[in-house]
Amino acid sequence: MRRVIQCMVCACMVTALSGITGCGTAPIDNGGITDGSADTFAVYYDTNGLANNVINDLAVDFYRSGLWVATQKGISFFSFKDSTWTTYGTESGLPNLKVTSAAVNLGTVWAGTMSGPASLEGASWKELPDPGVLPNTFVTVITSMPEPDYSLWFGTRGGAVRRSTTGEWSTFTVKEGLSYNDITSIARDKSGNIWVGTIHGLNIFDGAKWTVYISSLPDAAVRAVYADSFGSVWVGTSSGMVEYRGSQQLRYGTFDGLPSPTVNDFVEDFNRVVWAATDFGIAWFDGKAWTKLNLPTQVEGLQITSLASDALTKSLWIGTTSGLVRYRHTVK
Repeated sequence: MRRVIQCMVCACMVTALSGITGCGTAPIDNGGITDGSADTFAVYYDTNGLANNVINDLAVDFYRSGLWVATQKGISFFSFKDSTWTTYGTESGLPNLKVTSAAVNLGTVWAGTMSGPASLEGASWKELPDPGVLPNTFVTVITSMPEPDYSLWFGTRGGAVRRSTTGEWSTFTVKEGLSYNDITSIARDKSGNIWVGTIHGLNIFDGAKWTVYISSLPDAAVRAVYADSFGSVWVGTSSGMVEYRGSQQLRYGTFDGLPSPTVNDFVEDFNRVVWAATDFGIAWFDGKAWTKLNLPTQVEGLQITSLASDALTKSLWIGTTSGLVRYRHTVK
């Protein structure tokens, strides 16, 4: 069964001095990023409509004008139009209650779980008709690729799988050249190369062969891979990050402004600012260094698990281990 809950943001407004409770908003001074603007936060919990407070992934849905939130106990959809929450669980067809990832591919919503992926059809979820196309049912990441091919990639505990727009499946494991089968992240750069992070090594696929990078990384365990619009590819590990900018490999850590060396996710927002999610907060990049964003008191210092940028409402969405944060940077 689905749950639909109205989140009354305006009803729980508080001041910056008293903090933020429930789904309230308040102006926050965030240092350099404010630049004379009025910044606001909203924090959402399971009491506001989230399936669970532990968030694993976020995906903006421009087709439905909303945000998908993958959690430890189901997946929730937040509508930008009326600020309502709709939550789905196993009773709605999800293979497993633990939803690890979410993606929107050509209008179809996908959810990855510990027991395989499912796609949303109407008000219910449908499992893959042929689950045998996956090397492992534990889906760790789902990435929808942009034009021109619009393919869908699944990362699992047993390798990576590509699904073409015509429904053809291709599997990639250590047999095909991957450094390891446990996939953590997948992205595609501006040249069309596929970057795959694993718990032991970074892999780049040029369409014909895989190239493996391990020793050049701050840590062999890759936690996040992200390609921005400038042409850089960002790789986050447990001991810092690397920006692959053309032929350059630039390293960043806590000495460069990161709140923590453990980097879990990246996103480029609607202002083309790159953000990094770490184990102790979030930071933004000015082209040279990172600046930490001061979050509301009840989520300050928490592990940031996932990020998403919403150009429709000019919001940055921040997933944590205890709630969802919406950050809006409004220029006066």
